[in-house]
Amino acid sequence: MSVIRRGPLLLAVGLLIGCQVLGFALAQDRRKVRRRRAKRPTFSARAEKVFFNDVFAELVGERPANFAATAAPIPSGGTNGGNAVATPSGKWAQLISSSTIEDEIKALKMRVDKEVTTPSAFAGRGYKECRNHFSSLAALLNVIHEYDGDVRWKKHARAARDLFARTAANAKVGTPQVYNEAKLRKQDLQDLVSGSAVESQPRPEPPTWRDVIERGPLMRQLDASLESHLKQNLSSESEFKKNTEEIFHQGELLAAFSEMLIKEGMEDGDDEDYAAYVKTMRDAARDVVEGVKLNDYERARKAIGVVDQTCNECHELYRS
Repeated sequence: MSVIRRGPLLLAVGLLIGCQVLGFALAQDRRKVRRRRAKRPTFSARAEKVFFNDVFAELVGERPANFAATAAPIPSGGTNGGNAVATPSGKWAQLISSSTIEDEIKALKMRVDKEVTTPSAFAGRGYKECRNHFSSLAALLNVIHEYDGDVRWKKHARAARDLFARTAANAKVGTPQVYNEAKLRKQDLQDLVSGSAVESQPRPEPPTWRDVIERGPLMRQLDASLESHLKQNLSSESEFKKNTEEIFHQGELLAAFSEMLIKEGMEDGDDEDYAAYVKTMRDAARDVVEGVKLNDYERARKAIGVVDQTCNECHELYRS
């Protein structure tokens, strides 16, 4: 066979051998890559106790509200997975949710812890702050007592209400006796929040709301919600978007504390003009909450303007 005729054959054989060598080299590279790839981690027995296989199966309690949108309410007597669902529908449930009540009581505990420290600090300013805190606690516990739905601490609400109402009434002075009483309430509040029973004999007769809270501390709570929280957080749309949870919380508190002002026995509660102011403020506070639920800044902003204007007009005629 001539060199010219063998040329193409030799070329084909060379190409075939070259492809085989290249394929072998690539396979070797892939095996090296596989050998360098990190192994799947393994966890110690200790770590297995920290992490859950299914985190959603371990969650307990209500999920956080979605403040950017409203969820369709479940009617009373509806079903959820085959179980009957009872949705609170009474007056208080329309104004304030059980989660807001619980969060505020926990916040009040931290404020009481801060003020009840030493007799000298209590005598200086602490007793004044504690009077407001204990008054708010008594009022919220009375709401829990009257609440038509399931809410934490309901079993002990009546007894605890009377204890905090009595100490709030005594905390108009910062004497050692009142300080010692405030220390007992501080421990009672710790027991309540931690789930322990609060030992007390409730009043034999149903008290009026005026027996639970005076208008002065109640108005200071309203003023704090409006001036220190709502007006600031609704000063712009950007502040509104950053603080929706706080606005929701303070809006519900404002609505509930407004309702207390016209409860049985409260000062001027039976005055028609005064009651009209209070109801306007209460309904506007509810509109603030609706603005948060609908993610509607303008609605919430206009509503807080109504609250502010109503407060100013009412203060011109009625003083605590």
